This record gives sequence, C-alpha cells and structure tokens, in this order.
Amino acid sequence: FFFFVVTEMEQEILILDDDDFGQGEQLKRDPQLVEEAFEQLNSTQSPAAMEELFQLSGKDKNRALMRQLGTVPILCRILSSASPPVLDVKQAAALKLLANLLRNLPTRDEVRRKGGIDIIVKLMKLQDELQLSYVFQAASYLADNPKNRKALRDCGILEAAIPKMKNAQPVVLQNILQLITGMSTGDKKTQDLVVKLGAVPTVLECINDPNVDTKRYSMDAIGAVANNNRKVQALTRKNKKALTTVVNMLRDPIAENREQAAAVTASLVENDFSNQVAFEKMGVVPAIADILANPNESLVVKEKACTALVALSNGNTKIQKAWTNYQALLGCTVCPSAAAQVQALHAIAELCSNNSPNSDEFINAGVFPLLENAFRSENEFVQYRATGALYSIIRNNPSRRQAASERADLITLVKALKGSGNPKVKQGAEWCLEEI
Repeated sequence: FFFFVVTEMEQEILILDDDDFGQGEQLKRDPQLVEEAFEQLNSTQSPAAMEELFQLSGKDKNRALMRQLGTVPILCRILSSASPPVLDVKQAAALKLLANLLRNLPTRDEVRRKGGIDIIVKLMKLQDELQLSYVFQAASYLADNPKNRKALRDCGILEAAIPKMKNAQPVVLQNILQLITGMSTGDKKTQDLVVKLGAVPTVLECINDPNVDTKRYSMDAIGAVANNNRKVQALTRKNKKALTTVVNMLRDPIAENREQAAAVTASLVENDFSNQVAFEKMGVVPAIADILANPNESLVVKEKACTALVALSNGNTKIQKAWTNYQALLGCTVCPSAAAQVQALHAIAELCSNNSPNSDEFINAGVFPLLENAFRSENEFVQYRATGALYSIIRNNPSRRQAASERADLITLVKALKGSGNPKVKQGAEWCLEEI
C-alpha cells in the first residue's frame, strides 16, 4: 500500500510506502543529491561518490553545479598522481566523471586552468580501451575551446592520438575522430599537422566503416580537416570510394545524413576545380537538385545543399551548365528559412556568373519578382545575396539590364538599399545600379 501527497505551492512529492516502516521519505531533488554526493567526494574521494555524481551528470545544470561546488580541482588532483599504463579504481572513476563533466562549456576553461590538459595527454599512455575512450572523449570536448585547442596541440595530443587509430576499438576510434574534428575546425595549423601525421587516409577509410557512429564522426572529421585546405582536398581524391559514399549519402533516407553529406561536399569542393569535376562525374548535381525539388525536405538540408551548390558552381562552367532545375532553386529563395534563402540566392549568383544561358533561364523562370521579395526582407544577409544575384544576371548584358530597368519596384527597392547602414548591402546595391 502506498499513496502520494502533493503540496501544490512547493511542488514537492511525498511517498509513503510499507517498506519505509512507517517513515515517509521526501523525494530529493537533483541539486540536493549533487550536493550530498559532492560532500562525500570532498571528504572521502571514494569511487562510489564519483559514480553517484556520474549518474547525476547527464543534465547540464547538474554538471554546472558540480563545477561550482569545486569538483574539477578534486578530480584533477586525483588524476595528477596517475601513473599510466594503468589506473587504480579511484583514478578510473575520476577520469570517467571528468570526461562527462567536460560536456559543460565553462568546465573546459577550468580544466585547462587546473592543469588538466597535461593530465589528459599523460593519460593517453593507458592500455585499457574503455579508459582510453574517456581520455579521448575528454580531449575532444576540450578541443572545442580555442585556448584549449592551442594548449592541446602544443602538448602533442595529436601525435599521441593519431597513431592509436589503427586497430582501435570503435569507441576509441570515434573519440579520436571527434578530437580531430574539434582540433581542426577553422585551424589551418592543426589541419596541416593532421596531414603531416598521416591521418587523412585513415579518416577517409572510416567513411565506409560498417559502424554507423564511426562513419558519422569520420565525415565530420574530413569536413573539418579539408575546409579551406587545398592540400587536404587533393588528398581526398585518392580515395574515390569514400567520395562516392559522400555523394550517395545525399540520397540517404535519413535527413541528418543528407545534411552531413551536403556539408562535407561543400568542404571538399570549395575552390578545388578537380574535386568539383570529380563530384560532378559521381552525380552530385542531380542529387542536389532532387533535394531542392523535394517539398518534404528539411529546410536545414536544403540550406546545406544550396551551400554545396555554391561551392560546386563557383568558377566552374561545367557545373553551371549541368544545372537545369531553376524552379527548385528559386523555391528556396522564398522558403521559411532565412539561412536557406541566403544560400539559394548565393547559388543563383554563382550559376549566373559569366553564364548567359543560366541568366536567361532564371529570368524566364521568374527570378525578378523573387529578388524584389528578397530586397524587402529585414534580413541584411538576404538583401546582400539578392543584390549579388541581380548583378550576376544583368552584368555585361544590355537586354537583361533593360528587362531589370523596366521593373519599377525592383529599381525602387535597389535604390532604397543604397541607403542601407550595412556596407555590404549598400555596395551591392550600388553595383547593381551602376550596371543598370
């Protein structure tokens, strides 16, 4: 027999049960449980206390509270005495908890300040696969922070991690791939180090790994390493099977996979003519066209697909010529997502750059009214990309300039944008007016 008593004002629940031998206990809330477990950790440093904190660390508010209470210095002190290749029970519990606490952003700064990066690098000599997975999980979270990224690189984290990719268990390999992603994102120096250490071929091989998570993390990694890096883009061409897999994923039934494939495509082909041609031969253009033409497609996927189309068609007349689904792309300029609108307008500009047939086709498909709609947008990025699209369409062509000048609303709107406080929008409008 049991019953509930609910106090409405305080939102507390009392549970009375026969097992309590007549003594009802109030259900404890997470903050109280965290504080009690921390007190136990602080006084005993017991594995049991760390395990209890780990069980509570699934919520970020609990992880934040643990950091505020002072959990990080205790864990770093415990781990500072570790002597790999093995850990004792207490050290193993501390590593497991620390790796999960690093999901909290402010904790990543504190771990660096407490000397935790040196500790993590030292722990890479561990032999236990599960413990190694926690080490690389911790490192991948730390790498999300620019200051941590430099400290990790200076400590030789990649030199220690990358050789372990060969023959690693999936959980270890996946965390190393995440580390490479975090370290390489927007960091040319790290990208070049990844190349020097020979990781790119291994990452590409993982794209065809049967393990779904390994495949997903390898896609992220190659996208991060190749972004704006011509050396890496050239290396990817050596693994045609991996690139074919990326293109095929644009037709994957799972939206998240299509989104990822489009993002990786953009990273691999941007400013790389050879990769653009290679992807075109693999069928990337019709795959992107199908995404944009699908009325049920996710707006995020459409945005990434438009971004990929921008990267593919930039300066590539073959890609420009291969594009024929003008209506599908125009439809993205009026979709509910401003981000997708921006990328669609950018793609129109690239497809029409020095390409009269495409410019004429977009005009015939009704681009001018849609550009007017974009000029009225409150989003300055949309406005700017719309001026770029108009400029590409009318540039160096008297008949198209005339067609634009005959649209009173279009001219009025562009003149209004000339007074924009955004210098890019203002410049784009000025270029259009000069051309007209």
